[in-house]
Amino acid sequence: MAAMGQDDIGIYFTVNLIVYLIISLLYVQLNPRARKVLSKMWMGLFAGFMVLVVIRVAEILGW
Repeated sequence: MAAMGQDDIGIYFTVNLIVYLIISLLYVQLNPRARKVLSKMWMGLFAGFMVLVVIRVAEILGW
């Protein structure tokens, strides 16, 4: 993405979030004990995603 001139951190975070979700969904099926750890990681990633959403909304509204 950097080669294509993409410098927005939100795009990188969103792509990494999607990849994390795919990998965690596959891994939880193989190892049920990992569900607890992965759910905590998911909460952190979701919180980061929501911060990016709030920043974008603030930019759009001009705050």
